Amino acid sequence: MCAGLISLLSLYGDRREIPPKIRLGIQLLGSIGLLFGLFYWEGRGWSVYLLIPFYAVFIAGTANYYNFMDGINGIAGITGVVGFGLVAGFAALSGSPSPFLILAVCMGLACMGFLPFNMPKARVFMGDVGSVLLGFVYAGLVVGLSYSLNDFMVLCAFLFPFYADELITLGVRIRDEKDVSRKGAKARRNKDRKRTVDMLMQPHRKHLYQLLANEMGIEHWKVSVGYGALQLVVGIGALTLRGYGNLAVVVFLGCCFAAFGIISFFVRR
Repeated sequence: MCAGLISLLSLYGDRREIPPKIRLGIQLLGSIGLLFGLFYWEGRGWSVYLLIPFYAVFIAGTANYYNFMDGINGIAGITGVVGFGLVAGFAALSGSPSPFLILAVCMGLACMGFLPFNMPKARVFMGDVGSVLLGFVYAGLVVGLSYSLNDFMVLCAFLFPFYADELITLGVRIRDEKDVSRKGAKARRNKDRKRTVDMLMQPHRKHLYQLLANEMGIEHWKVSVGYGALQLVVGIGALTLRGYGNLAVVVFLGCCFAAFGIISFFVRR
């Protein structure tokens, strides 16, 4: 039901402009509804309900991250095949409830069926209705399968390139916006802060994958396959290190993020 609400909102957003704050508010409400239903269905203890604010932001954020990263041919489809495939593997190895495994497999197969129509030449586009839904369902599976911090980090690692690219790009955009604000008068600072918040909710063309495909002229399918390969390597690495504890996973993902940041820095230069 919550996924359906998000899909209808996104479908309307593909045809009409929806103010970012209204869109985000509805997405947060849908995320909260999903979490209450999920935790009740799983029979989790009361303490997990205290994490609903964090998880709601995580789910809504992931849905929007997936949407923002769907900017070139094939990248959303390949990421979906790899990401949901890894989630399915995690669910199978962990002996998780079968509905999670079935949902992950179905989502991955749906992305696989979409790819021939979107890569190498795009005849069909996913739109917000597709990309936001993929991110929403993916994040819901992460929460549903996470029974520890270790589980949560490993499952998030299955979408590593999207998270890394989006977080680094957000940092770059905030830095650039602050540089612009410093040049203005103090009386304009409150207005500048509001503009910064609005700016973070809008799509743009500053992600690393966009720079590679648009500014550097690399073919879309090559960038998409590269992101998928990186996603698979990081995902398998995190899954392999899962049994070695939180520190091993944190160090591994930290090194991957640092390497991604260095590459992003040189490309942006």
